[in-house]
Amino acid sequence: MTQHRRLWLIIQRPESIRFVSLSAGVLRETPPTTGIGYSRMSTEALRSPCSPTIVPSSNGGFSLVEVMIAMVLALVTFLIMFQMFENWDKNKRTTAGGTDSQITGAIAMYKLERDLRLAGFGFGSSPDLGCSVTAYDSQRPDQSASGLVSATASHAFSFPLLPVQILNGASGAPDQIAVLYGSSEQIRDTLGAPPATGFYSTFVAAGAPFTETSAQAKKMAFGSRGGIQMGDLVLVAKSVSECGLVEITDNTNGDLRSIDHKNSPNYTSFYTGASTAPRYNNPTGYNSGPGRIYVLGPTPQRRIWQITGGRTLSYINDLAWTGTSTNTPVEVSDNIVSLQAEYGYAATVSGSGATATCVASTTTTWSATTHSTQCSHFIWAVRVAVLARSDQFEKTWGVLADTAGAAVAPQWAGGSFGMTDVGGTSDSYTATTSSTPSVNPADWRHYRYRVIETVIPLKNMMWGQR
Repeated sequence: MTQHRRLWLIIQRPESIRFVSLSAGVLRETPPTTGIGYSRMSTEALRSPCSPTIVPSSNGGFSLVEVMIAMVLALVTFLIMFQMFENWDKNKRTTAGGTDSQITGAIAMYKLERDLRLAGFGFGSSPDLGCSVTAYDSQRPDQSASGLVSATASHAFSFPLLPVQILNGASGAPDQIAVLYGSSEQIRDTLGAPPATGFYSTFVAAGAPFTETSAQAKKMAFGSRGGIQMGDLVLVAKSVSECGLVEITDNTNGDLRSIDHKNSPNYTSFYTGASTAPRYNNPTGYNSGPGRIYVLGPTPQRRIWQITGGRTLSYINDLAWTGTSTNTPVEVSDNIVSLQAEYGYAATVSGSGATATCVASTTTTWSATTHSTQCSHFIWAVRVAVLARSDQFEKTWGVLADTAGAAVAPQWAGGSFGMTDVGGTSDSYTATTSSTPSVNPADWRHYRYRVIETVIPLKNMMWGQR
């Protein structure tokens, strides 16, 4: 039997594809509908005869089902992406808010600590701590007492001779802290006893004794008045029950020991070189009798630290009013919602207050109140805490809850802070069992807090009372 081999040739033309076979030397064209059962193959498939892929004869695109599935997947992807972005932004704002509150709290504590460390400067050695200081300020308006700000009548007022005075807020409300210190650099810590050599210092000693020559003049009992300048404010201490504050207007008396504190005429200030009207001398003068003198310099400070507006730590200088009905506070740090403080009492005192007794100081004790005048000698430290709040409102509570589900107020070493609504109004929260309770943006529970506290030693008291 003769076997014929057939050679298939594939001829590609732009308009079609033809199959031509060579058999027994004769070329025959095979129609596309016959031969090998070809329906219509793509050029690529024909170029790769080993490929089994058959391509449809027309390009129909995506079906409706495919398009809808793609849209659903895209929507789900976008939903997940935006949810992740929302959570990230929320966490970022919460973190940033917490950082801000920590920074503002640190600034507040830094400024407060610097002030407290100066407490008692110029009079820390006085045995007359706790006395009521009679003072006069021609620019101070008449007013009723408010917190640690004393009442004023005809420009006269008084304040206690304490390095630190704390007004305890009721039920955990913010405290007020008064810090008293001088500004003189020309003082020496001594009771002014004359040395055996008979040599007297050119600077007046803190607590140097004096005798009174009139209601408007004092005279050093011994030694020189050197270091007391015109324009200085001087604390005149007669006893634990009587002290006064006067302004030096003349130190040119020929005896080198006398100083005047008159209400008129003007004098030339040592510090400004300008003609100055006496401000702190009562027209009636100040009668004290013999006592001790403490130079506080030209700008002594009695700074009263407090929370204003329910959210700002600020202070006023109670010795520098401007003649208006209000003393504009100096704002120190924002978002500080509470201030708490306690006295730290020493166990024993061996200096000028050694004869004093203080029940609270039988052991080292922390207390928010001054127990007696004698206890003033034992105040050697102050424990303070500030509460900083974040600006970021949280949908859920930003504070911890107890086992009963009630919010727990922030704590410090002295107890709990008294919490109020944002803005300082009383807490308006009421418990509810509703599954969809309303959220009050002023509710303190929906904010995060930072507590910053420290113990500040009063070195001027430690050194002065030893």
